[in-house]
Amino acid sequence: MEYTSDAAMADAAEPTTENCGDYTLTRYGVLTGDNERLTLHRVGTPPFNADRPVVVLVHGTYSNRRFWISRSGKGLAAYLYDRGYDVWIPETRGHGYSMEGRRYSEWTIRDVVSQDLPSVAGFIQGRVLNQRQRWVGHSYGGVYIVAALSGGWLSQDNVSAIALFGSQFQQGQRYLRFAPVTWLLRSTISGLGRFPARLLGMGGEDEPPGIMNEAIHWKKTGKWQSLQGDDYGQGLDDIRVPVFAAAGSADGLDPPEGCRAFFDSIQAPSKTFCELGRNAGFRKDYQHVDMLIGADAAEEVWPELEKWLSSESP
Repeated sequence: MEYTSDAAMADAAEPTTENCGDYTLTRYGVLTGDNERLTLHRVGTPPFNADRPVVVLVHGTYSNRRFWISRSGKGLAAYLYDRGYDVWIPETRGHGYSMEGRRYSEWTIRDVVSQDLPSVAGFIQGRVLNQRQRWVGHSYGGVYIVAALSGGWLSQDNVSAIALFGSQFQQGQRYLRFAPVTWLLRSTISGLGRFPARLLGMGGEDEPPGIMNEAIHWKKTGKWQSLQGDDYGQGLDDIRVPVFAAAGSADGLDPPEGCRAFFDSIQAPSKTFCELGRNAGFRKDYQHVDMLIGADAAEEVWPELEKWLSSESP
């Protein structure tokens, strides 16, 4: 969690900037429908070119904008910007510069998919007219995107394509199916008021209790539901935007079998699945993070995504 003053975030019409090497992020405040304040970053500075195709990059758990662009300006966001895209990076509630609100302990994944993502989409739509958006998600960022589309919260009228990297919710982390383990995890989360990902060396951001408890529920039961019983898969048959999904052959956190099953559950007419590994002609068997971060990803994974985006998206 990074902090800024309320005044700096008070008005979306008065954005601030952040330098990342040779790149600049323009930072906006976005108010959600449930009155939470998010931060949305856009690569570049005004005046922006309205003809650039829009790409929205959604981070996963324990993460923030730094997954997409480093302090020195390295990352997929910079790569896509250099290739003519209008790149936007939202930080979901409680991550990065998005503020920890009074309801932090009550936030759930349902809030992210029903409030955060639609609010971000609406904000971008208000500034880039007549541009459908391409959404790219890593890990749970991709799961969030699909859930938002399936639930009808993210309108397909405004989305031209989605790309998912290491995104699934059922397989891996089998220990979460054992009651003593989940009891210990939930007790720890309850006692600390958050999941201590930073303390455990799992990432740069802690997670709100409700979000982690919902994720644990998915792993334990295999059911893609909110804690209130909402079925996130109810609209998978109705998704019609093109889908690209990639899985790392050596990803032990979100294994390729789970990513493939998640991909297969989406009934879009145009779909592409790619396993990032030696058997598919890549130079290495990619893992969960290095599939999108690092020199190897920059040389052979990013170009695959950009080629697909340019071919599938109007």
